[in-house]
Amino acid sequence: MPICVLACSARALDFGPLSEMQERYGKSRDLEDLPDSKTTQPAVVFKPHPAKKPQIIPYNADRALELMARRDPLPPVYNSISDVTEIRKGR
Repeated sequence: MPICVLACSARALDFGPLSEMQERYGKSRDLEDLPDSKTTQPAVVFKPHPAKKPQIIPYNADRALELMARRDPLPPVYNSISDVTEIRKGR
């Protein structure tokens, strides 16, 4: 094994016969902003990144206000949610 493959802490590199690497990772040999692989014929295979699914957590304003009011072990910021959601006359 080449030292760069052994030393890669992210395990992003692999080494072996090109046919074996193509079986394992597919036949993608092109990268954006580099010359076309049909022209250069590189002896390399690039594993495509899987599409990331966004992990969107719905925002619940009432729940956020409840948590802010109960900041254990800290003292509460306000006593009631209405303290921050309603405008009182005369203030």
